[in-house]
Amino acid sequence: MDACAALDDGCLVAVLGGCPALERLHLTQCEMITDRAVFYIGMQCTSLIELNLRACDQIDDDASLQALHDAASPIRWLEAPSGKKYKRIFAGGPLVEDVDSQGHGRAASFAAFPAS
Repeated sequence: MDACAALDDGCLVAVLGGCPALERLHLTQCEMITDRAVFYIGMQCTSLIELNLRACDQIDDDASLQALHDAASPIRWLEAPSGKKYKRIFAGGPLVEDVDSQGHGRAASFAAFPAS
């Protein structure tokens, strides 16, 4: 669904309602999607392992990470609106920012919360 200018939260919710086994969702440049949709994605897309939100300007990086954490999402890979990439190292653990050239990962903003 990349670069779908007309896709808003309501349309996305309607589409996702018919896709319970969805594993990958790319919403790059879907500029009408908001943080509320990210929370819905985390709650309802229980098979989703990959989510790309790059250039979704109405979504905040920290808010999207928090929404996915609050929803106990199983997502293992996320590209945030800013283009930062996060991955989950182990099941139930926090999403961490992709490793730098020296192999060090940096915990995402909600790393202080207990794992779900």
